[in-house]
Amino acid sequence: MRNSHKWKESIYEKMLFNPGNANPEPQVPLRRITFYYAAPRAKLVGIAGDFNQWQPLPLQRLDDGWWFVQTHLRYGLHYYRFMVDNQPVLDPHAPGVVRDERNLPVSVIDVA
Repeated sequence: MRNSHKWKESIYEKMLFNPGNANPEPQVPLRRITFYYAAPRAKLVGIAGDFNQWQPLPLQRLDDGWWFVQTHLRYGLHYYRFMVDNQPVLDPHAPGVVRDERNLPVSVIDVA
């Protein structure tokens, strides 16, 4: 029996497969985001979120008591919280607050 059907790659498969790359990954656009937090008396400020597996990323302190960090995020919704001297704190400037899988409040940002 002869099979006359010819298989064609989908656009998604073409995007994922690259013969010269043993570990192909899709190209996902990223956007640079800057997070700020005012904590003039804090000794350490970090940010933990779904974009860094909830492992705090340290913020840099400015002379006026503000802290900041720049990171690249994929487009879409992201959940996060600041860690101020190892205590979780919501972002007072976040566009929204939701509950995570443990029913704890987290800040939310929509990267567009």
